[in-house]
Amino acid sequence: MHTAEVRRAVRTQLARSLRALAREEERDQAIHEARKALKRARTGLELLKKTIQPAMYAHEKERLRGIARQLAEVRDDKVQVDTLAALAKEERHPERREVLIRLKDESRRRQREHWSAMEAADSFEHIEQALRESARRIHGWHDPVDGASALERALVRLYRKSRKAFRKSKKSRRDETLHEARKRAKHLVHALEIVAKEDPPRRAGKVLKRLEKMGDWLGEDHDLAVLESNLMHSEAGPEDLRRKLCKAIEDRRTKLQKKALRRGRRVFRGKTRKLLTKLSEATKGT
Repeated sequence: MHTAEVRRAVRTQLARSLRALAREEERDQAIHEARKALKRARTGLELLKKTIQPAMYAHEKERLRGIARQLAEVRDDKVQVDTLAALAKEERHPERREVLIRLKDESRRRQREHWSAMEAADSFEHIEQALRESARRIHGWHDPVDGASALERALVRLYRKSRKAFRKSKKSRRDETLHEARKRAKHLVHALEIVAKEDPPRRAGKVLKRLEKMGDWLGEDHDLAVLESNLMHSEAGPEDLRRKLCKAIEDRRTKLQKKALRRGRRVFRGKTRKLLTKLSEATKGT
């Protein structure tokens, strides 16, 4: 694969994000799809990091990061509403269920407030304009002579960052380290998808699936961590009920973390070279 193909993949993801934001119906789902495409675009940009001038990379990285932060607020509210609805449905204790329902209503109100604030500030129009400008600038970048080898090194770099984040999360299961491990795993998944053109060879496909599952479980754990924090700072019910709910959330998080870290060990075990051989299969013949 050459850098021109990665640039094309980045622009494709930016276009997908734009199309999602332009939809008038199912706005929550549209934001979700826009964010997913934006994450893939940001990973593609990271693959291109060493092939362009540092100032150009930093400018586009900061622009896309800013867009992601703006979209995150309304999306995070939606995730909290859905998570609380699921927990309330499972909860058998009437008083604890009522606490979850109250907190869900708080999250829904907060979501409406964020939507209103973004619409009042014409934030979506500004975001769409910024996405078009990024796509235009990236289209104008030139390809270096050693672009293919630079991409291989970038893939290795992303793998090492993901492995480092995983090892830190295994040593210290703090919310920050677990969240970083999840982000890095997702980055590596997106990078492999881009390089393999979303059709990875069998062995690389196994690595990708394991990484995806690890990232999904850590993502669910992160959502529960945010919920736990909101629950303790909320006035949705008596403190003793909120503490019991937090204990149940902690138990669920422990199970998720064990599954995610067990899956991560299957990805990052052995010598680096062994896994990099699997990953490099995606670049052969392209």
